Amino acid sequence: MTRAVDSLVEKYASAFQDYLAGAGESALRCAYELGRQALLEGYGVLDMVAAYEQCLTQRGGSHRASELEPIRELSFLAESLSAFEMVLRGFQEANVRIRERLDDVIRVQHELRSHNERLVAAHQTVEEERQRYREMFDLAPDGYVVTDAGGVIREANAAVAGLLHRQLKDLIGRSLLDFVLEDKRDLLRRHLEQLRTKDLIKRTEWQVDISCGDGVVIPVSLAVGAELDASGRLSCLRWLLRDVSGRLRAEEERTQLLVGHVEAQAARRFELLAMASSLLAASLDYESCLSRIANLVVSYLADWCLVHVVELDGSIRQLGVAFADSITRLLPDEAERRGLLACGAHFGGVLKPMARAQIVDEINDHWLEELADTPSQLLTLQKLGLHSALLAPLLMRGQFVGMITLLSWQANHRFTQADLELAEDLARRCALTVENVRLYREVIEERDKAKKASAAKDEFLAILSHELRNPLMPVLAWTRILKGQKFITDDTTLSEGLQSLERNAQHIARLADDCLDLVRISQGKIEVEKKTIDLNQVVLASSQALREMALDKKLNLIVELSAEPLWLSGDATRLEQVLMNLLANAVKYTESDGQVAIRSARVDDWAEVRVEDTGIGIAPDFTERIFEP
Repeated sequence: MTRAVDSLVEKYASAFQDYLAGAGESALRCAYELGRQALLEGYGVLDMVAAYEQCLTQRGGSHRASELEPIRELSFLAESLSAFEMVLRGFQEANVRIRERLDDVIRVQHELRSHNERLVAAHQTVEEERQRYREMFDLAPDGYVVTDAGGVIREANAAVAGLLHRQLKDLIGRSLLDFVLEDKRDLLRRHLEQLRTKDLIKRTEWQVDISCGDGVVIPVSLAVGAELDASGRLSCLRWLLRDVSGRLRAEEERTQLLVGHVEAQAARRFELLAMASSLLAASLDYESCLSRIANLVVSYLADWCLVHVVELDGSIRQLGVAFADSITRLLPDEAERRGLLACGAHFGGVLKPMARAQIVDEINDHWLEELADTPSQLLTLQKLGLHSALLAPLLMRGQFVGMITLLSWQANHRFTQADLELAEDLARRCALTVENVRLYREVIEERDKAKKASAAKDEFLAILSHELRNPLMPVLAWTRILKGQKFITDDTTLSEGLQSLERNAQHIARLADDCLDLVRISQGKIEVEKKTIDLNQVVLASSQALREMALDKKLNLIVELSAEPLWLSGDATRLEQVLMNLLANAVKYTESDGQVAIRSARVDDWAEVRVEDTGIGIAPDFTERIFEP
C-alpha cells in the first residue's frame, strides 16, 4: 500500500470523526469522497469497513452515529462501487487474507516440524552422551563419586566399589567420611565446611588414608569439585578417588635411587679429594704432585686436564697435563696428540687471573684460538670437538698463583655446580700445597743461611778470643810479677795503676772466655763443672771484680753476705758470670751518686742472691722476656 492511499484513509478517518463530533453533512460528504478515492486507489473494502468501525469505536458509539450508520454506510458503498464489484472485491480480499493466513499456518507447521526434529535429535544426542557418560563413569579406572554437601554418596562407579571392597548398591546413601580413617575425618570435615562456606569454590585435592573394610589401608588422592545450581547455591560435590599407593612406592624407589646416586657421587668425590690429599701430602716436590693430580682428575671429572703454576719470577709454567683414554680414538695420529701438549703450554701464557672458579658452557672459536698456538693446532682442536670447560684458580691468600683447567669433548657432558665446587676444593688443596712447599723451601733456605752465618760468627768469635788471649797472657803475667816489687808497692799511684791494669786485663780475658763459651754453646760443647762451693764467695768475687767500675761512676756499692756459708753444688765460674752480668747492668744503668747493692741470704732450703740499684730499672712489658735467649 502506497503512502498516498494511507494518507487518504487517514484523512477519511479524520473527516468521519469530525462528522460524528457534529460537524454536519459537509464533513460526512468529505469523508465519503476521501473514502471513495481510497477504494478507487485499491484500498480494500474490508479494510475500509474496519476503519469505519474503528472510528465508531473511538467515538464511543454515540446515539447519532448509531442511527445514521447503516444508511450512511450503504449510501457510501453505493456511491463508491457497484454491488457486484463490491462483493467481488470483498471476496477477493478475503481470499487473499485466507491464503496469507494459510501460508502462515503452513510455514509455522514446517517450523514446528523442524524444531521437533531438532528436539528429537538433541534428545537422542543427550541420551547417547548420557549413555557414553554412564559407560565412561562405570568403566573409568579411577573412582568417581557424587555426594551432597555433607558428603553423603548419591552416585558412584564400579571403580569406587572395587577400591573400597564394597558392593555398589551398599555405597549409595552412606557418608564418604565412613571410609576415611578416624584420625583424618576431622580434617576432611573441615575441608567440607570450607567448601560450603567459600564464596568461590574451586577444585581442591587432598590425600587421605582409606579403610577398605578388610583391614587394608591404602593412600588415596581425593579431588573434589563443587557444582552450583541456578541460584548459585551448592548443589552437589563431585569426587575423584585415585589409589596413589603405586605412585608413592615409585616415588620412594625413585627417591632411594636418587639418594643412592647422590651418595655414590659424593663418595666418588670424597675419594677424589682423599686421593688428591694423599698425593699432595706424599712429597715436598709439588711439581710432580700436581702432574699426578692432572692424571687423577681425568679419571674422575674431565677428558683433558691442565695444571699451570705462576712461578716466583712471574712466569707461568705447565706442571701437569693428562688426557682421557678416548683421546686415542678421537686422535689416532700421535703427532696431533703431541700438538695438544704444546697447546697446553701455550695456553698457560694467556691465562688471566680470576678470583673464583667458573664454567664455560660453550667453547666457541675465540676460545679455541686462545688455546691454540698454530693453525694446525686449531684444526686439531676443532677436530677434537671440545664442548665445555671449567677453570679453577689456585689462590694463595687471595693471590693468583695458578690454574686447573678441565675440558670436556663429550657432547652429553656438561660441568655442573657440584663439579665446580669440587674443582674449587681441589684447587684450594693444590694452592695450599704450593704455599706450604714454597714456605718450607724458604725456611730451609733461611736455615742454611743462618747456619752459614752462625758458623761464620763462631769462627769469628773463636779467632777473636784467640787473638785477645794471646797478648793478655804476658800482660797478666807481668802484672803478677810487678805486684811483688817493692818500688811498686811503695808507690801508691803505681800500685793502684797496676791493680787497674790487672783488673781490666782479667775483664778482657773473661770477655774472651765468654766468646769461646758462645762458640761452645752453638756447637753444643759447653760443659758445666759442678763442685761444692760457697755462694757467698762467688758473690764476693763478682762484687770485687766490678768495684772499680762502680767507683769510677761514683756509685756506692753495697755487699751484704749471708752470716752462714751457702753451700751448693754448681759451677763457680758460670755463676760468677751471671752475677757479674747483673752487676754490670746495674752499674751501667745507674746515674752517678747512686747506689748498687748485692745481697745473699738463705730462704728456707734455697739460696737467694738479690741485685738492687737506684737506676732506671726494667720496663714492665720487658720483664716477661728477660730470661728469653
